[in-house]
Amino acid sequence: MNDKMRLKPHIITTLTHPRPSYYLQPAVNKINLLPRVEAVVAVKALQGTLLDFDILGVFADWICVKKDKSLPSHTVRTSVYKMLNDLPCQSDHLKRRNEGAAHTIGMVIMSLYKHKEETKENKRFLKTIIEKWSRPIYNKTSDVRSANLVGNVELQQAQYLHIDQHVRERELADAASQVHVK
Repeated sequence: MNDKMRLKPHIITTLTHPRPSYYLQPAVNKINLLPRVEAVVAVKALQGTLLDFDILGVFADWICVKKDKSLPSHTVRTSVYKMLNDLPCQSDHLKRRNEGAAHTIGMVIMSLYKHKEETKENKRFLKTIIEKWSRPIYNKTSDVRSANLVGNVELQQAQYLHIDQHVRERELADAASQVHVK
C-alpha cells in the first residue's frame, strides 16, 4: 500500500472528527501535514471522494481569518489556494456548511480576497479561483472563443466596431495609395 493510500483514512478521520479551535494555535502541524495532503489531493482518482467527505470544510477551517482579524500562515494559505484551484469543485460542494462551521469555503475565500493584509500575488490567485467557481453560477464559459455572441449585445457591438474600423483603415490606405500613384 503506497503512502497516498495510507493517508486517505487519516484525511477522512480529520474530516469527520469534530474540529478543535485552530484560531489561536500555530500552524506547525498544518505545515507538517501539507506535503502529504498535497500528494493525496493531486491524485485525480481521490478528488471526488475528498470533496464528498468535505475537504473544502477542512480547508476553510485552515485558512479562515482568525478571531483577531489576522491571517493564518502564508505557507498554508498559498498551498491551500493551489489545491483548491486543482480540485474539480461543483456548486453543491461549495454550498456545504458543516456543523459548527461559521462559513462556507466561498465565504472564506471572498473574505481573504478582500482582506487588506493578503498579498497581491495571493489576491490574484484568489480572483482566479473566484472566477472559476462563479462561471457555472452565471453560465459563463472559460473559453472566450466559444462565447455566444447571439445574446451578448456588447460583444456584437465591439465586434462590429472593430470590423468597421478595420474597413475604414483599409479604405484610407487604398485612397492614399491611389493619390501617390497619380
